[in-house]
Amino acid sequence: MIVLIMALGIYGIWEQAHQEWDKADATGNICVLVGLIGTVLGIIVALSGINPESVADASSVKQVVTTMVQGMGTVYYTTLVGAVALAWMRLGEKFCRT
Repeated sequence: MIVLIMALGIYGIWEQAHQEWDKADATGNICVLVGLIGTVLGIIVALSGINPESVADASSVKQVVTTMVQGMGTVYYTTLVGAVALAWMRLGEKFCRT
């Protein structure tokens, strides 16, 4: 997901370099949308590791926590990369648009 967002961000910068401002704006919005999809998927991964029976057993809590941490990493990174890509394109438009 992060690679997709970064590729879209680079494409948006290319659009700005060619002064295709409307397309770059749409690409920035898509970056945020993909970031939000990554957030939802990350939360699903994090919560899928929670099994009420597993949590009751102290020896399996490590696996539950590991799955949750992996899912939360996806949540934060996709949200961050999507927001940064949009911010970068918005700033590029603000300062480069003639």
